Amino acid sequence: MPTLKNNKIAPSFTLQSTDGKEISLNELIKADNNVLLIFLRHLG
Repeated sequence: MPTLKNNKIAPSFTLQSTDGKEISLNELIKADNNVLLIFLRHLG
């Protein structure tokens, strides 16, 4: 996995939403949305 650095563009990725739909970072950015990425080390 690539290392993320502050103030750099995040690499494109696709994740599953809570309702099971796939959402990619590129789709959100193209729709002119603001995007906040939060990474949690341990969940659950």
